[in-house]
Amino acid sequence: MSNRGNENNPVNHLIITTPDFWQQQENAAIDIATINIPFKLPGFAGISELCYVAQEDLLLVLLSSEATGNTYDDGAIGDSYIGWVTHFNQKLTIGDIPLDGIINLSETDPAFKGEKMEGICLASIKNNEWYLHLVADNDKGESKIFHVKMVVDQPHAAIQNDLPIRRSSPLIILLFIINIM
Repeated sequence: MSNRGNENNPVNHLIITTPDFWQQQENAAIDIATINIPFKLPGFAGISELCYVAQEDLLLVLLSSEATGNTYDDGAIGDSYIGWVTHFNQKLTIGDIPLDGIINLSETDPAFKGEKMEGICLASIKNNEWYLHLVADNDKGESKIFHVKMVVDQPHAAIQNDLPIRRSSPLIILLFIINIM
């Protein structure tokens, strides 16, 4: 689980517990870790959704920026991002978990501009192609589902500087929109 920060409280948290938490709340362990974004962004980006990719031990973190100082009011929509944490299980014991990389969705395709990404789901993995569903809300009563393909690969120095990606890990992700509903 996560706890989304905002402009007045610019900290995102992971809340880590056991799968049977609801059955034994009195005895279940609860740990809280801060998700650190070690990359320069134009404003604060709060966690919207998490998606754990077990076969890769990778946590996808969907973030969005919105001009609001609390957790319940809408504000002007900024950009949305997909961040990732590699070797996630190894990092669960540290209190400050940094993102290993982040991609600004609006910089990859103009169709993401003005859309606040609020949901992410891994549909399938085929070799180095990951198929995701992203759910967006534009605060005008319209929701969209983006079906996207992410190509995950090792870095290639020739293309690395041309990508809208900030990273500290050896993961390069290219993103392509397949369909918008």
